[in-house]
Amino acid sequence: MIIFVLILSILGSALFAGLETGFVSLNRIRLRVKAGRGDRDAKYLLKIMDRPERVLSSFLIGNTLCNVGGGALATAWASQYLGATLGPITATLGMTSIFLVFSEVVPKIYFRERADVMLPRFTWFIRLSAFLFKPLVHVVSRMFKVLGGEGGRSPFLTREELRQLVREAGGRLGARQKRMLDSVFDFGHTHVREVMIPLPEVVSLPEDATLAEFTEIARTRGFTRIPVYRDRVDHIVGLVNVFDLLYASEPLTTIKDSIRPVHIVPETKTLPPIMVELQSRHEAMALVVNEFGAILGVVTLKDIVEEIMGELADEQEEVGRPLQQVSDGYILEASMDIDDLNEELELSIDKRGFETVAGLVLKEVGRIPKVGEVITIEDLSFEVLQVHQYGLRRLKLRQASKEGTEHDGHSHYVE
Repeated sequence: MIIFVLILSILGSALFAGLETGFVSLNRIRLRVKAGRGDRDAKYLLKIMDRPERVLSSFLIGNTLCNVGGGALATAWASQYLGATLGPITATLGMTSIFLVFSEVVPKIYFRERADVMLPRFTWFIRLSAFLFKPLVHVVSRMFKVLGGEGGRSPFLTREELRQLVREAGGRLGARQKRMLDSVFDFGHTHVREVMIPLPEVVSLPEDATLAEFTEIARTRGFTRIPVYRDRVDHIVGLVNVFDLLYASEPLTTIKDSIRPVHIVPETKTLPPIMVELQSRHEAMALVVNEFGAILGVVTLKDIVEEIMGELADEQEEVGRPLQQVSDGYILEASMDIDDLNEELELSIDKRGFETVAGLVLKEVGRIPKVGEVITIEDLSFEVLQVHQYGLRRLKLRQASKEGTEHDGHSHYVE
């Protein structure tokens, strides 16, 4: 009889320990799918997962009672046969080993791997233990609150917890999937100035441009919307949509009568609200301005979507990479973001007061370098290949060892 009760205590302890581990390993999404199909066990498990401290307390109480009861019974039984000295020692060592292996390690590993299968099978036992230990659970909960404990932890994962899950996925995710998920996590904190097209790179037309000029730009560049300026390129007054000209009620000779107003956003605004604003206004482009009202560039819905999805190409758009490897280094666009450069070449350039490669070089030299000039920043060498009126356009990047590198008068270092 004593042996039978001991076996029951070991099995009970194993079941409580396994249920405890299995409960915290449940997949909430799979349970919701089953619950949607009418599975009563799944519905019950989802319900108690909203207040996990109650069911976990009943598991802990049941496990403790089985361990203590089994240990006390084994000690009394061993003392009858081995004496008052050797009996307790033998019982303690034996029961500790048995409980550790068969009531802790084995059931926890088993239930953790099969939580979604095993827990629904034992909902009857979970209900029974919750009913039997309800008074004790209530007392424990009140004591916990008196001692300053807080309510149950939110069942939802935080942003950092989700990011950590992605990191732990390791080789299960490809490079593209990892990059896309990282972009999703960072999307809400990305400012529009980080993804906008800088004003010097914006293709625009004067407001008195002819229809032929607009048609030529739209045809050769593949644009459907072109900003329009008055007097100066930094005085954009609106944009022209190619479809407005195609479906005009009467023939046009200039684009002036088809100019639409354009939405304006501050450079410090993040991407999610801008996307919502553009969608609600049924627009696809906005002007980006600084705190003084100066136009810094334009941003499109496509630019915002590409922040998550990566580069998207229109049918008439030529796919180009901001970084291209050549035999003696890399050809890169000066507008390439420093974060992208760090990721592509596994660098660790610190963004201090700039966002792009052009910003890095210009901050270092304090002026617009000439074509052919070489600027060395630590172990990176930038050769200027192409400039425009207001800054850099294209560079060649070479990586060299810091030791033994000779520097000329154009060499500079980041502090």
